[in-house]
Amino acid sequence: MQERRRFVRFKVPIRVEFSVKANLELSQEGKIVDFSREGAKIFLPPVSLSKEENIELKTYLPNRTTPISFQAQIRWIKIGEEKAELGLKIIHIDPQDKSEILDYAYKLWREKKG
Repeated sequence: MQERRRFVRFKVPIRVEFSVKANLELSQEGKIVDFSREGAKIFLPPVSLSKEENIELKTYLPNRTTPISFQAQIRWIKIGEEKAELGLKIIHIDPQDKSEILDYAYKLWREKKG
């Protein structure tokens, strides 16, 4: 199978909260399991979401006191009995915040490789 991704995905667990843009009172907690310059994969409790839906996310890095917020679009969904997997395309994030997440992910990735 040919790899279609343009950027490396760093497999790194990062705590995340998300809410659906149209329904901000629906908030769930999960974790990012990989992150790249343009996207991420997250695991959540089973939820009712649809492909192409936009969601708001807040990530929590251990070396930071405030969360990093960004917006993403759901590109694919796999719903299981115990978890949902979502493939996301990042549609808006502050460039400095993205760099901070990527630096953190790269550092963890190197520690695992080393």
